[in-house]
Amino acid sequence: MKRNKMLTITAVIAALLLTIGAGFSIAKGGLGMHGLGMMHRAPLLKCIDKLNLSAETKNAINTLVQKNRESNKQSWESNQATMKTLFTNYAKALTASPLDQSALTAAQNAIITQMQANVQAGIQSRFALNSSIVEMLTPEELATVDTCFENEIQHSGIPGMGGAQ
Repeated sequence: MKRNKMLTITAVIAALLLTIGAGFSIAKGGLGMHGLGMMHRAPLLKCIDKLNLSAETKNAINTLVQKNRESNKQSWESNQATMKTLFTNYAKALTASPLDQSALTAAQNAIITQMQANVQAGIQSRFALNSSIVEMLTPEELATVDTCFENEIQHSGIPGMGGAQ
């Protein structure tokens, strides 16, 4: 029984560290790094970079991207305390003697619910950013982005879109 508790505690700590690391990466503006000192660029942004946009449009897009990153960072920072509390509650429920299965299940469900909400908020934020960027483009630029975007998706590993899986 003690070995199972230790394994579970170790798994919880690993999940917490992975969550913190992923959130920190997202707060920094990407889902990882590609090359020395280079931020990951979403497929749409890679395509936008290939366009010959006016300086005004480039600045407007860069402003939107920066605001999105700052918003993600603020969301991550405010969520850290919540996640820490949830994992603390889980650890307490897990190590309680006698083990209260309903309290443990409630603590696990609270973590899952919060993590799902975080993922959903991140996806909605990305969709809102993409929509705002696309609204700034002319029909000709959109046609170019459409072709490029299809190629980028093939190489980005986006599940369900034909990329590397």
